Amino acid sequence: MYPPPPSYPGYPPPPMPLRPVRGVAIFAVVALVCDSLIGVVAAVIDLWYASSRVPSPPRGLFNAWWAAWLIGIWMTNLGSRLLFNADELESLAAAARFDVVSVGLMLIAAVLAIGVIRKITEAQEEHRSAAVIGMPLGAPGGMAPGAPGGGYPGY
Repeated sequence: MYPPPPSYPGYPPPPMPLRPVRGVAIFAVVALVCDSLIGVVAAVIDLWYASSRVPSPPRGLFNAWWAAWLIGIWMTNLGSRLLFNADELESLAAAARFDVVSVGLMLIAAVLAIGVIRKITEAQEEHRSAAVIGMPLGAPGGMAPGAPGGGYPGY
């Protein structure tokens, strides 16, 4: 059965058009960018704190991975803008150079991400093996930071 025409009695009126609000679009873009860039590193650090008996993550590896990833994303964005605005051979060559550098940075970030994942996996394996051995609750090194009976307060 087909829907009734809009002039049919009892048919709901059409929705009101949306009013453009200046700040909503800017807020949505900023929220998405912050969530996708900062949320990733916050999740990795939270995973480290939940997995490890050591109170602080290896900051050098985490910071190098995050910096390479952010700079790689920025270089990719800049290279694509240069490519779309390129008119001549020189500007195409400059865009290609930015693209090559950004791919290199993303490869470096991928290798560093593998290192971060291995560190977290090692911490989880140490935590699991300590639990299998049967370290008592509250013993130094027996629980993850923030766990009930652990040596560190939760955050």
